[in-house]
Amino acid sequence: MGERVRPFANGDEFFDWKQRNCQRCTLRWRAGQGYQCDLECALDYAYGDNGMVTETIGKRLKFDQLYVAAHCPERVLEGANVDSAQ
Repeated sequence: MGERVRPFANGDEFFDWKQRNCQRCTLRWRAGQGYQCDLECALDYAYGDNGMVTETIGKRLKFDQLYVAAHCPERVLEGANVDSAQ
């Protein structure tokens, strides 16, 4: 299965990060469209499971075994160029 990592210490950290990133991103989950971002999908699945994601997802979140990037490296804000996620 490969290495797995736990990017958040608890559900509060997860929720805060998701509110700051996924909920502001144009790629967020939407009714009728489903997931457009595999990072959000992996995090939601981990939240409902054991809190762990694949090491590949962890690297994309800039998880360094202690912290996750404050701002998602793949977040696309409204009006931003899709090629230059902020």
